[in-house]
Amino acid sequence: MSASNSSSRFLLTNLSNNLNLGNGLIDLSALTTLIGSTAAESLVLGNRGPAGVSWSAMSAFGTLSIIRACIGAAVSGWMRETLGLRTKSCDLAVGMHLGLDDARKVRDGLGSPLAIMCEHSEQSDVYAFDQATLSLLEGVTETPPESPLVVHTYAQFSQHDFFTPSNYRVKMTLIMLSLAKIAEIQVLWTRGSPALAITTALPWSFFFLVGVAVLIAGRYSSDDIGPIDLLMGQLPSIKRTGGHRVVVLGVHRNPRRSVWWRVAWSIGALVCTGSILFTYAILSSQPSVVVILWAGFQIFWLVARIIVHYFTAPSDRQRLLVGTALDRLSPELKGRALNLTIALGKYLTLIPSSR
Repeated sequence: MSASNSSSRFLLTNLSNNLNLGNGLIDLSALTTLIGSTAAESLVLGNRGPAGVSWSAMSAFGTLSIIRACIGAAVSGWMRETLGLRTKSCDLAVGMHLGLDDARKVRDGLGSPLAIMCEHSEQSDVYAFDQATLSLLEGVTETPPESPLVVHTYAQFSQHDFFTPSNYRVKMTLIMLSLAKIAEIQVLWTRGSPALAITTALPWSFFFLVGVAVLIAGRYSSDDIGPIDLLMGQLPSIKRTGGHRVVVLGVHRNPRRSVWWRVAWSIGALVCTGSILFTYAILSSQPSVVVILWAGFQIFWLVARIIVHYFTAPSDRQRLLVGTALDRLSPELKGRALNLTIALGKYLTLIPSSR
C-alpha cells in the first residue's frame, strides 16, 4: 500500500513540475465560468429551492457569476437595469417592476409592461414576473373586453389543499450532501494549506447556512390573503384602447423580495468577492501539487453543481385561483380593485406617447 501511495505521489509531483499553472489556471477558470454560470446564478438565487442555495458556492469556478447574481437580486429593479445586472435567472427569482413614481428614463427602454401591480400603497408596473407568480398565473382565463369583469382570488381551502406537497426530507438530504465539501477542506489542510482551505470554504459555509434557514422558514406559511393585486393583459395607452384583461387580488409576496433575502445576497456577494481574491492570491504561492488538487476539486464540484441544478425542480409553493364576479366581492376587495384602476390611470400619465 505504501509503495502505491508513493508512486501516486511521484506521478502527481512529476506532473505538477511539468505544468505551467499560471495562465492555464486562469484560462480554466474562465472556461468553467462560461460553462457553469447559468447553473450557479439560478441556484444562488433560490430558483431550485434551499438545497440549490447550499450547492451554489461549492465550486470556486463560477464565483463571479454568483457575485453578479447576488448584487443584481439585492438592488432595486431600476438599478439592476441601469447597471446591466438583469438576467433571466434574476427575473425568475425576484421579477422586474418599477415604481410608477420612479425611474422614468429606465422605463423608456423596457417596452410595454405586462401588468400593473399594487402592494399596499406602492404602485408599480411589471416587466417580468418571478417564477412563483408565473406558476400561479398559468392557466388563468382572460376576460374579454365586452364581458363582465371576473376577479381571481385564492381558493378557500385548507393550507395542505392549496399548497404543492413539499418533500422536506429530500431537500434536507441534498443540503446534507453538500457537506462533502469538508473532504476538500481536510485534504488541503493536511497538505499544509490551511489558509487556502478556509478561504475556499467560506462562500460554501455561508450559503449552506442560508439554505438551511430557507428550508426551515419554508415550513411555516400563512393562509391569509396576500398584499399584492395585479391587473394584466392588453393594457390601454394613449393611442389604443385596452383589450383582454386579468385581475388577481390578494397574491402573497414573493419571500425572495424580502429584506432578509436582500441582506443574505448582499453579504454573500461580499463573502464571495473576498474569497475569490484571497484564494487566487494564496494559490500563487502554493506548491503545484496543491494547486492541482484544488483545481481538481473545483471541477468535480462544478459538475456536481450542474447535476443538482438540472435534476432539482423549482420548489415554490402554489395556491389555486378561482374567478368571482366583481359585484360578489367583499367591500375590502372591491376597494382593492378600485386601487388598481387608479394605478392604471396613473400609469397612463407616465408612459410616452409612442406606446
